[in-house]
Amino acid sequence: MAELPLHIIENILLRLPVKSLIRSRCVCKAWRTLISHPHFVKSHLRLPQTQARTQFCTLNYGEPGDNYYLVVGASTKDCEAFSDDNVDLANKIVLWNPSTRQCNQLPPNPNVLDFLGCHGFGYDSFADDYKVFVVSMLNPNFETVVDVFSLKSNKWKRIQEKHHTRAARMCATVLHGALHWVAYDPILGFDTIMAFDFEKERFREMAIPREEEELYVKLRVVGGCLCVHGSKDPSKMWVMKEYGVDTSWSKMASPLTVLGIT
Repeated sequence: MAELPLHIIENILLRLPVKSLIRSRCVCKAWRTLISHPHFVKSHLRLPQTQARTQFCTLNYGEPGDNYYLVVGASTKDCEAFSDDNVDLANKIVLWNPSTRQCNQLPPNPNVLDFLGCHGFGYDSFADDYKVFVVSMLNPNFETVVDVFSLKSNKWKRIQEKHHTRAARMCATVLHGALHWVAYDPILGFDTIMAFDFEKERFREMAIPREEEELYVKLRVVGGCLCVHGSKDPSKMWVMKEYGVDTSWSKMASPLTVLGIT
């Protein structure tokens, strides 16, 4: 292998799975430098895998009653976040990479969190940065604010724009360069979907399907489309066939219930 040109070695390494790449970093300093370089990492993510398959990961992250929950980055494919479900302890956020098994606890958020709404985690392609989002509400008017942690700068930032909706306590979802969550609009008197654009750092409100006595409990991305699950029938879900088009909501069977996931 030492006699092969570097570009051929790189081409071979790009086709290895992550676990094999981690072991390959121990071969020599040159390989470690190559595999750890951001350009190599991006190229590896873009390259189609030879054995594309659905993978499941089971986690045990606390005893019953512990106030921890999982925040999954839908658009990142290879990172997840854990957070403490408590306003006083909400600064305890840990990023975990299932492939490398590496953890990273974020520094405390210096901003005030009166009422915690939801968390989100995703990749900002505009800034080439992984970000953690905390949606909370401020007294006395329960205005929604967003705090953003940048892994590139290792700093928290509070977005100046506020919104009048009240975020539901659920995991937020990343799609099309924006963070999405279900919120209650006190002006309209019913639930809505809020979106926060990464690049513009602006809020956007989208209509949610309205059914009598329906309570929307989960927001997901399925097949590249935004989906919401209601409380009346967990085997069904609403799918937004055209992103941002309120009239494109369509009701269909949820593939997750077939697998026993609710």
